[in-house]
Formats: sequence, structure tokens, C-alpha cells
Amino acid sequence: MGGEETLMLEELQDSLEDLGYDKIDDVSGCVDKGLDSQEFIDLVAHLAHQINQIEKLEEGVGPFTAGDDSQSWKMEVSSFLRELGCPYSSLIEDDISTRFSTTKSRLMLLNYLTSELMASQMTAVNKPKDALHIKVEESPTAKSLKAMLLALGFPKPPDNITPLQLFDKVQGKVSDLQSRAPKQLIGKPVFTKPLSSKQWKELETLESALNSEYTIRRKMLLTRLDATIQSFTWSDRMKGREGEIAETFSKIRSGMQDKPSVGLPDLLAAREDALIVEKVSSKKSRAHTQTSLNKIMIGAVPDRGGRTETMQAPPPEMPSWTQRKPDQGGGGGR
Repeated sequence: MGGEETLMLEELQDSLEDLGYDKIDDVSGCVDKGLDSQEFIDLVAHLAHQINQIEKLEEGVGPFTAGDDSQSWKMEVSSFLRELGCPYSSLIEDDISTRFSTTKSRLMLLNYLTSELMASQMTAVNKPKDALHIKVEESPTAKSLKAMLLALGFPKPPDNITPLQLFDKVQGKVSDLQSRAPKQLIGKPVFTKPLSSKQWKELETLESALNSEYTIRRKMLLTRLDATIQSFTWSDRMKGREGEIAETFSKIRSGMQDKPSVGLPDLLAAREDALIVEKVSSKKSRAHTQTSLNKIMIGAVPDRGGRTETMQAPPPEMPSWTQRKPDQGGGGGR
């Protein structure tokens, strides 16, 4: 063993002592034997496992028995070193049959793994990954406010800004954009007159009643939808595909909520074009709803009747009652 290798061996022994690894009595003999020594293999696997626990890497080094075919184990070690960012190309790119075959290469491998493990441990102590993480969920109001500021092109507001200052800036920005936008782009608002506090309360009551009503309707429609999809799975052709149907449907169904998403803000933001209701049979609507089925011509079919205006009333079960007329007989005697 040359002078460089001797220094590397001493450095390895110091590192193993610092790490508290005492399962090898003769480190020098272990390194000399290499893959023929189970102690060497177990040491590499131990160091890789400890690093993986801290760094959460995808690659790893599995168990291996000395004397077995070492090709796959060498590839595992090289893949682990590659993901770890090992700078020694000889440990990763050399011929697989001769990789880790010299004492120097094995010392380089062990010294690199021990140094990486100690660095990972120090990093974990100074900045623990398992520390308490507080996840703050964004409220619907904050989410809407954030979307509004992003749409208006505002940067992140400072922490010391007051709500009044923020909305003054928002109002000024909106007024500026509105003055420069074409009239037909924005339109006139439907809701223009101010309301008293009593009227606002009545409006909130009306909104609550409508939301309750349409929540019931949406629940009914969604229940019908669930029942319809469930009935598809009863077909013999769908046997064995219930999981596929459920997975596909659940992705769409999860976005369907019971409660309507319409509220007072939508009323305040509504424009006059909201009052224009297009018939589903109008030319403008049909331009987007036509299909090839609509162009199939159905020939003449027999008249099945059923029109009320051409039907006759059923005959009475008993003749109508009339007053009996007195006998009009002449009564001539014989």
C-alpha cells in the first residue's frame, strides 16, 4: 500500500471512528479483500442506507453476499453515487467488470461515502427536515383578493399596508382601466341604485333562500347522475371494469358541488348582457350545438293520434236525468 493509500486509509479509520461504526476489527484487511469481504459490502450498504435516510434519494444499495455475482451490486452502487453527485468518474464510468477492483478505488468509495454521510448529518442537525411545518390554508376571501391583484397587475403588497389603502389603489387602477377600455367591452351594470341596510339584509335573506332551493335541486340532479353511472356497471359488458369507470367518473364528479357558486358579488358585477337570454333553438345557439344526428331525415310515420282537440268525449254511463212529463193521452171511452 503506497503513501497516498496509507493516508486515505488513516482518514477512513478516523471517519469510521467519528461515525461510531465499530463492526470491523481490521479495516485495512477489509479494504484489501474488497468484494470478497462481507464486512466491506456491509459497510458500503450501511453508509448508503444512512445517507438515503437523510437525503431521501431514489436509488439505494441492497444486500449482497460476498462470492456471488457482483455485477448487479456494482451497478446499484454506481447508480447511487451518480444520484449523489459523486465527482469520481472512475467509480461510475469504468468498466463494470473491473470497477472497485483496486485498493485505491475502494478507499475512494468509502472515503467519499463517509464524508457525504457526515456532511448530511451536519446539515440535518443545523436545518432539520422533520421540524414542525405549519401549513396555512388560504381562505376563499384571500384567494379571491389574490386573484384580483394578479389580474390587475399589482405586485405583492407590503405587510404594513392597511385595507383602506389597498382598496383605494385597487379602485384607482380599475377606474383607470375602465376609462381606457372600449364601452362595448365592459357594458353597463345591471345594479346601479344604492340600497339601505334594511334592503341589504332582505337581499341576503333572498340569496340564502335561493341558495337553499338550488342546493336541493343540485343534490337531486347529482343523485340522479350517480344512479345513472352506477346502472352502467350492471351491464354484462362492463363486468370487471367497475374500477375503471369509478376512477374516470370520480375525477369529474369531484368538481361538482352541491352548493351553487353564485352570490351577491355576482349580482354587483352583472352587466346588461346578463339580461339577454338566447333560446336554445335560436340560430346563434344552434351554431354550437348541431351534430350529425340533427341532419338525419325521418321519413313518414303513421299518425298515432292522441291530440285532445280531435278526441270525442266518452259516452255517459247513464242517460242524464230529466223530469217526467205528464201523460198527454186523449182518453176516449168505448
